[in-house]
Amino acid sequence: MKSVFTKINLKGILLIAILAIGASLTSAYGHELNSFITENLRNGTLIYTITIYICIAVLSKNILTNGKDTLAFSNFTELVFSAATYSIAATTSLTLLSGVYFQRAHGEIYYKNFDNLDLGAIFIVSSYLLIYSLLITSKMFGDVIFMASASSVNVETPKDV
Repeated sequence: MKSVFTKINLKGILLIAILAIGASLTSAYGHELNSFITENLRNGTLIYTITIYICIAVLSKNILTNGKDTLAFSNFTELVFSAATYSIAATTSLTLLSGVYFQRAHGEIYYKNFDNLDLGAIFIVSSYLLIYSLLITSKMFGDVIFMASASSVNVETPKDV
């Protein structure tokens, strides 16, 4: 007979616990969270942090995958275009999201003649793009940390003569 514990999804329980703790903290410290978000969006800290995070993830994944061939032209251009694409997508979507946030939360007008439906569309598309960029680069970090895509190195020992 199988144990009941083999059917329990520990990742699901952990996800529910994290979301519950996050919701509780947001409810208890909403004003402080609002101030923190506003300050980091206004001074650009979040944009720089995300850009650095993405560039480090792409660079480390590229070095892990390509090894000595990282600076070969095709690998180098792939590195530059990947870092630029993910960084631009993430920072542009964050900028659009910050405009929606300031317009909805603080009453500042960033998008003239946009009603709630338009702001909602900007929010949904920009959120998707930001989350997608961060998930892809986080997977790159995971590959580097757990060496999922490490290139193999063949070591040959000299034969006895």
